[in-house]
Amino acid sequence: MEFRPFAIELMMCQRYYESSYNLGVAPGTITADGAPFVYGSSDAGNNLQFIQRYIVPKRTPVVPIFYSTSGAVGSWNYGRSGAGGFVTVTKYSTSIYSWTAYVNVGAAYVACNVYGNWAASAEL
Repeated sequence: MEFRPFAIELMMCQRYYESSYNLGVAPGTITADGAPFVYGSSDAGNNLQFIQRYIVPKRTPVVPIFYSTSGAVGSWNYGRSGAGGFVTVTKYSTSIYSWTAYVNVGAAYVACNVYGNWAASAEL
């Protein structure tokens, strides 16, 4: 019987599936643990754009599923001066190495933050 260290076995699995959730936490769970928290400034279209690199390249480009910290599918949390809440993640591009997304924060050229969880599956 072949024995592989846990880190190697995990990397082999992450070629097919990866998420921002802590290991062992199911997607859609109500938590901010593991969620990327992005600070920046919105553009003329009210969007904060960011890129998320995968730990391990995927076998094919993947469209991630997004989850707010309250577990809602398709949205992320956002905050800016005087406003905050949940908003749909839109306009994304993907590769085997990363994904890029835009989150509309409702105002142009403002300091803001966005955060939430994601899961990417490249299963056969």
